[in-house]
Amino acid sequence: MEVKLAFEQWAYRGKCDGLVYYYNRRLRKMIARRYVKPRYSSANQRLGEGAKHLKSLQPTELFMQDCKRYCQIHNAYLKKGEKPLSNSYSLYIRLMYGQAKALGISVLDLTRQMIEDTPLPCRSIKTAVEGGLLPEIPGYQKLDKIL
Repeated sequence: MEVKLAFEQWAYRGKCDGLVYYYNRRLRKMIARRYVKPRYSSANQRLGEGAKHLKSLQPTELFMQDCKRYCQIHNAYLKKGEKPLSNSYSLYIRLMYGQAKALGISVLDLTRQMIEDTPLPCRSIKTAVEGGLLPEIPGYQKLDKIL
């Protein structure tokens, strides 16, 4: 839900009275949602293990800048019914899970050496688009920094 503060403080965020408050820069609005403590499940545990593993692959800063640029261009050219990409890290996660699915393996089995030794499409945004892991956008050819 949208929140109106009695005072203009755009940096306000946190938990209070069972709600979580934060400012969304893209919407330029304060947002509040109910705080829900996630229930433990094996699916949550697998997701957490996958996220830790993908972080351990340590993508380069230049690659993450390409991810950010891809998100900006993709969101500028959205077609009707498409969802915008929220940030570069979510694009990285989507890309790596897509690569693992294309290979028919778990994301936990992807290694940096595997990505570097075999020319996998997830090595760069350009090769990911050409490999069909990401939708084509104008100017994707310039996004060629290696993971």
